Amino acid sequence: MSRASRFVFALTFAVLAVIRPVSAEELYVANFGNGTVSHVVTNGSKVTNIAVGGGPRDVVSTADGAYIYIAQQTIGGIAVIRTSDNAVLSGIATPSSPTKIAIGNSDTRLYVANNTLAAPHVTIVNISPNPNGTRANVVIGSIDLSSQGASFATTVATFGSFLAIGTESGHVFLYDTSTSPVTLLANRTIGVIVKHISFAPGGTKLYVILGSYIDAIDGDGNPTLFGNVHVLEVSSLVVKTVLGAGLNELQYGGIIDGLYLYITSIDGNLFSVDAATDTLLNTLFVGSQLAGFATTDRKLYAANPAENLVQTVVLGRTPVNDRVDGSTVLPLGSSPLSVAVLPPAPKGKGKP
Repeated sequence: MSRASRFVFALTFAVLAVIRPVSAEELYVANFGNGTVSHVVTNGSKVTNIAVGGGPRDVVSTADGAYIYIAQQTIGGIAVIRTSDNAVLSGIATPSSPTKIAIGNSDTRLYVANNTLAAPHVTIVNISPNPNGTRANVVIGSIDLSSQGASFATTVATFGSFLAIGTESGHVFLYDTSTSPVTLLANRTIGVIVKHISFAPGGTKLYVILGSYIDAIDGDGNPTLFGNVHVLEVSSLVVKTVLGAGLNELQYGGIIDGLYLYITSIDGNLFSVDAATDTLLNTLFVGSQLAGFATTDRKLYAANPAENLVQTVVLGRTPVNDRVDGSTVLPLGSSPLSVAVLPPAPKGKGKP
């Protein structure tokens, strides 16, 4: 190949590299304020708004990305969206004011935290796949926490056959969902509202994210630090340690890369914790207010209800290298509270 030919080849390759399309990520955002779910395609910030009504509060995706489930807090139900065409399917009736939801049991059960004093406090929905690709979407059970002295459920989390429940009255419960009915394994009282619960990598610890600061007694009987993130040993729910993250109410938490716990705050800060050592690593100001978030390999998408945004954080090699990288604007009055991200489609296939 001549020098001129090599130059043309190199230039063509460089141009193709520049114009190569950026891989799109698809988000579904629960907009509490205007009763919609926004479908966001990130490479072009395309936003399609899907009317579901009922104060969308939380949103989760099935493992295959084929269906989205949305807690409708103001009408007492779960909306279902088929992602292949964004059709709103028949909903699932639940007790009043469902708040947080979680999928467990190998993608076959949906657990719904109900914001009501009357039982049941958690609704169990069979979402097993049918042979035709649909989902069962049938309520098959419930959990009543009133006999344990707890008020309404605020949040749920799953890991394997474990189900963790947090309540307005400051209780944490751990259930075994491999039995029918489910079996209570452990419970403890913390004393302030539980905003969110996340299982640590491997399911050996629970991160209990609280609405305010409070101290505790650890497993050795010693007083802990005064903090708003309590780390509990799974199965016994004994306090392992207590962390302090910021000075304002925390909102949501999740594990990223199996290494770090990220937590959002009502004042717009994003906190990161080393999940191996349970130490606070970094505080990043993202926006005026943060709620729920979802993550991909290298990005975090957080709902900002105060500014009607989904804000993007690029995740660095470690949390100290994280940086804010723009946002997607949602319609006025959206007040987004939660985000779900679809898993990437297998190579050679489009969206489910």
